[in-house]
Order: sequence, then structure tokens, then C-alpha cells
Amino acid sequence: MQIAHAAVHRVFKSAESREVRLELVDHELEVNDECKAFVSDLLQTYNGRTAQRTATFEVDTTNYPFSELLDRFTTSKLGFIEFTHAACRHFEHRISKQVFATGGYLLFVDYSHGSTRYLMVLQVNETVGSVFDRTLTRVEKTPYLNVDHLKAAGRVNINEWRSQAGKYLTFVAGRDRGHAADYFVEFLGCSTTTQPPVESRKLVNVVKSYCASENMPIERATAFKQAVYDHVMSRKRDNLPVSLRGLANVVVPDAPETFLAFVNNSPDPPSDEFFVYPQSVKRLLGYRFNGEGLNFAMTEEFKEFHRVHINRQGNLIIHSPPQGLVDEINQAS
Repeated sequence: MQIAHAAVHRVFKSAESREVRLELVDHELEVNDECKAFVSDLLQTYNGRTAQRTATFEVDTTNYPFSELLDRFTTSKLGFIEFTHAACRHFEHRISKQVFATGGYLLFVDYSHGSTRYLMVLQVNETVGSVFDRTLTRVEKTPYLNVDHLKAAGRVNINEWRSQAGKYLTFVAGRDRGHAADYFVEFLGCSTTTQPPVESRKLVNVVKSYCASENMPIERATAFKQAVYDHVMSRKRDNLPVSLRGLANVVVPDAPETFLAFVNNSPDPPSDEFFVYPQSVKRLLGYRFNGEGLNFAMTEEFKEFHRVHINRQGNLIIHSPPQGLVDEINQAS
């Protein structure tokens, strides 16, 4: 990770008040080892411990100006600090409308990973912890930045945004005193419309990739996919969206962060909170046919391992079929 620019500003706002005050700085953060480690920790939290939603920018830049400000910055029409100042003023406008929201630090990071450039905005809060004093005679309370919990954060894949490739914007917006952080979503200008068939196909693909990455035997991979299918279909029956965090807690209860991190770092991850499309997620169970004297069920793993396909003559080919199947057919003939 290479950090090109970073800056932080402070937003003062108490709950049950609409009054907001900004403390804007005129200089960037020094990108030293401590800064790099801090941003790395925040990214680890963002990628591994949160269920992200995907989006695109709203077309209406009058009411949602963040994308236009970002465009001016990335085309060198606006300096980084000027960009963050303008963005903070829009943030001030949005957060003032949510009475229960509270302030914190607003951190902007322009960084690259490999050849991909990102812009990340995070709302970071202080928390209080205990430390021993220097004389080791008493315990004291001290504030520190909480990198283990993100109230709200968003990240733009600038390369994909420029090429309009898919949903280039991801974000998390938790709850503040029991209320959803809608102000942050509106600040970024996230258009969160999702298409159930598309998101469901993405889930199927990422689950298949996860099974492969874990080198799961066929039996275990089949059971894992069945567990995913059962959970998402239970959400469908209750007319509820699929939460990636909820899914991770069900299918990988001992290490849900591992599954979440894999999903978040996938090339085309599904969005959090999408409604499942049954026809798409059936692919998790493989292929089934019952009719014309044939009762047929085949998992995706079986299809890939045995290179099952239909040839040009319309014949179903199973390479190296299981011996038990060969014996059954030979006995019947």
C-alpha cells in the first residue's frame, strides 16, 4: 500500500443536537511509519470485520456533490486539502440533519494498492482504555483512536469508477445510538439499488471460490454450499435481505471474519443486504433433473472434477465416472 495523501479533520456534534462545528486543518498528515500502520489497521478492520455494501454514485451531483468534488481532485482541478475541506462542509450539512448522530474524526486517504488507486473516507472515534502509569503504581484512563470499530467508512476504486466497471463504491454505515448512519450514505452519494439475480450470482461465485481457496474436499464443499443455500433461502422465506455478517456467523461460526475478509477482497463481491433470487442460488446445489425416466442430481464439484459436458452431437459425457456408477450401468445391461 502506497499512501499519496492523507488528512484528518474533526467534527464536533453531540447526540440530540443539530449543531455541528468543524475543525478543519490546512495541512496533510505526515505519512510516517505510524501513519502507515494506523491506516493498515483501519483497512484490516474494513476488509475483515465489516460487511460492506456496494453502490455507485448518485447521478444528481447538485444534492450529492461528493463525486463531483472527487472528480475535480483526481483531475488536478482541486488540491487534496481543498477537496477534503469541501467534502467536510457537505458532511456537516448531512450530519446536521440526523439529530442522534455524533461527531468524530473524518479521515481521508488517497492510496494505491498495486496498480489500483483508491480514495477512502472513514469516520473514526476515540474510546477510553486503561493503562498503567509510568511508576506502575496505579491504573489510569486514557483516550485512544478505536481502529477495531468503524462507525462509518467508504472506499472508491478510482480505476473502476473511471471505467464505470461495476459497483466501484463500497461502504459501511453502522448504527449510532440505535439509529442507522444514513447521513454518511447521503454524504457519499451512494446509490444502493441492487439487482437480486446479479447479487445472488455474485454470492454463488464467491462461495465457490472460497471453497476452492480452502481446499475443501468434495463432501465438505457440498455441505458448506448446502449450509449457505439453506440460510439464504430461510431469509427469502421470511422476506428479509441477506446480511453477509449474518451469513458468515452461520456458515463459519468459529471464524466469521475469515469468510468476510475473503468476500470483501474478492474481485466482484456481492453487496451486503440484498434480496436473494432463488433461481440463481440453486447453482450452489448443482444440477438436478427429474423426468423422462431419469432422476439426476450432480454437484458443481462433480461436474468440474469429472469434466461433465454436452458434446456437439448432444451426448452427455462424464469423464472417469465413479466406479459404482459404471458397475450399476454394466449390471443393468
